Amino acid sequence: MPFETYKGGRRPPHPLYAKPRLWMDDFLTPVQVHPAAADPSARAEIDYFSAVGGFPMDLNGPDPSNPAEIAGGIGDCGIAGMDHIQMAWNAYAHGKATSWGSETVLSLYEHLGGYVYGQPETDQGTVLQDNLQFWRQEGVNGDKILFYGALRPGSWLRPERIKSLQAFGGIYLGLNLPQSAERAFPGDWVYVPRSPEAGGHCVVQHGELLGWHEARLSSWGAVVKASPGFLQHTIEEAWVVAAPDFIDVNGRNPSGLDIAGIQSALKELTGESNPLQLKTIL
Repeated sequence: MPFETYKGGRRPPHPLYAKPRLWMDDFLTPVQVHPAAADPSARAEIDYFSAVGGFPMDLNGPDPSNPAEIAGGIGDCGIAGMDHIQMAWNAYAHGKATSWGSETVLSLYEHLGGYVYGQPETDQGTVLQDNLQFWRQEGVNGDKILFYGALRPGSWLRPERIKSLQAFGGIYLGLNLPQSAERAFPGDWVYVPRSPEAGGHCVVQHGELLGWHEARLSSWGAVVKASPGFLQHTIEEAWVVAAPDFIDVNGRNPSGLDIAGIQSALKELTGESNPLQLKTIL
């Protein structure tokens, strides 16, 4: 069933044979589990969202600030996710989070999704990998990401996801969102067997209550709690994204990342001789 109130907008990911990707699992060395993750009674939390002070809808659903022509929103969840990630980075690194704003978000959606304002038939969403490639190569408002990579299917439910969250400050997730989650929003997202699928949706994980394995996701201008069962049954793709400022704040080689290995793998993928400009980040 389609979305009833809000909008999705995540297109299916590219097949591996069509568009190779960097697998970040290979560079999380060694995979470490936060001590609290092994203790069910622990209340320790990874939190990259509280300092933001709230995330915008970014045109991805009904909002009083939307232009009248798109009052109900558009399927730009992939662009909204990018905006939410950069807000969390800036709140953490600089103590201030500023949204890109509706004009920039709309412009990106037009470029990356082929959307034509006022023509609903062109509102077809975006591919998350394409969004990240553009962010790395072209940048947004003059800012480029250093690199991005995917977590292998299934590893997002194991320690790799926690370590990635600690290292990068957010995970760009592609979900097959069930109707039950849209109806529960902004309440908790839990797995509801046999709930029909509403459609593809992009959210960002900004935190997790360790030990309880309860994720914090930004979607539709709010932060929602998500259970392990919900994540297990809805995640189709998971991407980690590295920003220069976040890397700087956490150290030049954060959380034991194999930066040299990432550099070598990126050279194979991109053909660039020094894609990370290693002399500036090590």
